[in-house]
Amino acid sequence: MKLVKDIYKLWHIEDRLLEANKELLGVKEVQLELKQQLGKTENDQWWEGQVRDKLMMARSNEKIAIIPEEVLNAKGIDEIKEESMEEDKAIWEKWRDLLIY
Repeated sequence: MKLVKDIYKLWHIEDRLLEANKELLGVKEVQLELKQQLGKTENDQWWEGQVRDKLMMARSNEKIAIIPEEVLNAKGIDEIKEESMEEDKAIWEKWRDLLIY
C-alpha cells in the first residue's frame, strides 16, 4: 500500500513544482514593482515634494495661492486642470482666466 502512495506522490510532484514556479514568478514580479517604487522614494526630490505637499510649504522663491471653494465649485476642478495643462498661455493669463470666470 505504501508503494502505491509513493508512486502517486511522485506522479503528481511535477504538478506541484509547476504551481510553485508560477507562484515564484508572481512573487518576483511583485518584488520588481516594489523595488521600482522604492527607487522612486530614495530620490531627494521625491521626499521634498512629499513634505512640501503634506505641510503645504513653498520654497523661498515660490508663492502659495489659496483658491476659494466657491471658485473651484463654480468653474469645476476638471476645467481648472485642463486649463493648467495649456502650455501656450502665460502664468498671469491662466490666473486671470481662473479668477475672472
